[in-house]
Order: sequence, then C-alpha cells, then structure tokens
Amino acid sequence: MKKGSILYHEEFRFKNGEIGDKLLVLLNTPKLPSEPYLFCKVTSKQNGKSKIPGCHPSFSLFFIPGSEEFFNKDTWLQL
Repeated sequence: MKKGSILYHEEFRFKNGEIGDKLLVLLNTPKLPSEPYLFCKVTSKQNGKSKIPGCHPSFSLFFIPGSEEFFNKDTWLQL
C-alpha cells in the first residue's frame, strides 16, 4: 500500500458502538516494517461542517467537493 490509498472497512466500530461501513485514506507510506500506517476516516455527512474546499485545521478536517476527485459525494477527511 502507498499513501493516498483508499480502503473500505466493512466492520468499522464507531464511537457509539455500532458497526458499519467506513472508508479510510492512508496518509503515509511506511519505509520500515516497524513504522505504523497512518489512516484518516472519511465521512460524507456534513453536520455543519464547512463546504469550502481544502484544509480546516481548527476542525481537523479537509473538504473535497463531490465528483472533483475520487469521491462521488461531498467528502470530509477527518484528521
């Protein structure tokens, strides 16, 4: 796997205990076997999040408008 890879997790455990589907984006490419993989979660639920494209560091989010990149829907990377 290399950074930027998008993975589909069928049994992701959410904070509320529910289990469901979730996309994850790999943020790094480990160089050593002992280095960890760093992932961020992806959501398409706006819930008051900004729709200005790009990084929103105060909210730990990165917004990608739908159909502009890989994602069909408006998407927030949760950093």
